[in-house]
Amino acid sequence: MSSVSTVLEPQAGDEEIDWEFWGMLVQDYNAVASKLPHLLAARVRQGLPSKLRGLIWQSMSQASSTYLETMYTQLLKEHTPYERIIQRDLARTFPHVEMFKEEGGKGQEMLGNILKAYSLYDPHVGYCQGLGFLVGPLLMNMDEKEAFCVFVRLMETYDMRTMFTLNMEGLQLRLYQFSALLSEHLPVLHAHLSFHSIHAAMYASQWFLSLFAYTYPLPLVLRVYDVVFSEGAPETIMRVAVAFLKKNEERLMQLQEFEDLLEVLSSKLYDVYEDNAGAVIKDAMALSSTISKDKLDALTMAYLAELEDQQKRAGEVTSKRFKDRFGSSKNKTEEAKTAAAAKQKSSSSTSSSTSTSTPAKSKRSSRLSIAASFGSSIALNDAESDGDSTSALSPNTEAQLMEQIQDLAKALSTLQRDHVEVTEVVVTAKMEKMQHMEEIENLRKKVAELERQQNRASMMSAVCPSVMSQSDTASSMTTASPRSTVHDDGKMREPSGRVSSSWSTNSREDDGSDTISGNEELAQRLATAERELSHVTAELVHAKVSAMEAMNEVEAQRQKSQSIEQILMDSKEAVVLLQEQQVVLQNKKMEMAMEMDGLRHERDTFEKDLTVVRQQFEETKRLWLESQVERQSLLEKVKELELNAAFVASTGSLGRGKSVRKSLGETALLNMMHSR
Repeated sequence: MSSVSTVLEPQAGDEEIDWEFWGMLVQDYNAVASKLPHLLAARVRQGLPSKLRGLIWQSMSQASSTYLETMYTQLLKEHTPYERIIQRDLARTFPHVEMFKEEGGKGQEMLGNILKAYSLYDPHVGYCQGLGFLVGPLLMNMDEKEAFCVFVRLMETYDMRTMFTLNMEGLQLRLYQFSALLSEHLPVLHAHLSFHSIHAAMYASQWFLSLFAYTYPLPLVLRVYDVVFSEGAPETIMRVAVAFLKKNEERLMQLQEFEDLLEVLSSKLYDVYEDNAGAVIKDAMALSSTISKDKLDALTMAYLAELEDQQKRAGEVTSKRFKDRFGSSKNKTEEAKTAAAAKQKSSSSTSSSTSTSTPAKSKRSSRLSIAASFGSSIALNDAESDGDSTSALSPNTEAQLMEQIQDLAKALSTLQRDHVEVTEVVVTAKMEKMQHMEEIENLRKKVAELERQQNRASMMSAVCPSVMSQSDTASSMTTASPRSTVHDDGKMREPSGRVSSSWSTNSREDDGSDTISGNEELAQRLATAERELSHVTAELVHAKVSAMEAMNEVEAQRQKSQSIEQILMDSKEAVVLLQEQQVVLQNKKMEMAMEMDGLRHERDTFEKDLTVVRQQFEETKRLWLESQVERQSLLEKVKELELNAAFVASTGSLGRGKSVRKSLGETALLNMMHSR
């Protein structure tokens, strides 16, 4: 950011870029946003210049932070428990993008570094599979450290972090807001999807977790990022999602199969735009007046109120259920004990059988208490399902699964709170350990300094006696030399001899006083050095004792941190187990939902077939009634013809012979028709 002027120099093919505007934006985004908000919004919606996109994203997100860059370097030196999972998911992130295609290449290495550093930076989030799709577009437009800083700002400032926590509270809120907006803007489509049992979580979760990067092409994803950094992540995602469904409403209304609807919603909504990312952004920004931050805040308040009511009702139901279970288990235990006592009194054989059955009941009750302590009925259901695994599902199975999921959610929230507390304790212990290490380092430096002072004092004490002996030798030589001169020069005159003897006496007295003062000074210096040496020795001993105490305290803190880390690992394993159980229950619920959908489809088919059969039955009944009426009329004609024939036979006239024969022929014909 300090060398913006060199980066923003015009290059070949950049005549269409407004270098002045974008340069001011990169240098001071807040000033441009406050002075030219409408121009900024229009430019961002048109799309950022690809060569400046990384710099502009950094300026918009205010991601320039030396502290984060320094922390990033330190975090890369530590070990993360998500190392294996991150390495496994690298090849699955943007597999068709050239930058991340090569296994073990530079792109995957940078992506893995950022994910590893963030898992250590925010242990409450750790690592989730969708995080790689958020980091990828950042690495395509900036360096590794800068991408990490922007990613941290994206998670914390743009309200993306809550969607990746343990319970995914943010994702649940976004899905609630999206469903409410869909029912408000597209009520017919919302009813159509609800009729086919298609919920927002089935197709919209990947939009919120990856900012549309999981399914849609990179040009659209980069344009979405442009608007996200300018206007916020939740608002942008909601507008783009509703714009997609609004554009494809007619197509979706024509589909009547569950699989076809889900396929279009998951991956084919962008086909109608024919790779025109600008049209998507234009349709999305047209919803800015109706899908605003105030609207989302109002939906958030409604969601929290509804969630509070659900938790209150679930708490009441759970407490009542646990109370009933505890009561029933206690009554069963008492009844078992009474029956066992009665059987023991009756006969020894029955008492032995009772003794074999009592441990099983006690074991079952103990498993019940364990299940109650975890806030769920999984253990009890597992114990009871051993004998009923092949039996049919009861009508209340779905309700029981929902209750178990609620219990697991409560247990997970409890473990999450414990995990956060243990993490805080671990961080505190690490900070204390670092402080102790600094104190130990300071003590070591002090001990080294004191040892140097002690060595200096010992050298001084060793030098002082030699200096004193040399001074004594010199003084003795100066006092003895005048005497030898007098004895050698015996031919001197007496006056001169007296003068020289007096001079030697005075010089000897002066030399003696100087020697005494020098010795006293050396003695004082020696005493001072000895006192300093004793003081340094005492300080050295004290420093060594302090260092030993600090080492012991550090060892105790290390053991404490190890125990806390062990507790933390145990809690993580418990969380993983509960998550696996929750996933199993969710899968069971999805399977039951699919079975119910199949049953509904079979019911609809049966109702259609039944309607056709009823119509055929009504038609057959109508024809049968018509044939009965015709039969009755034919029978009446036959009777009339029989009477005529009898009358003609009685008369026996020849004139009517032909008519009689004709009547008989008609009678035979009618009889034949009647028989048919």
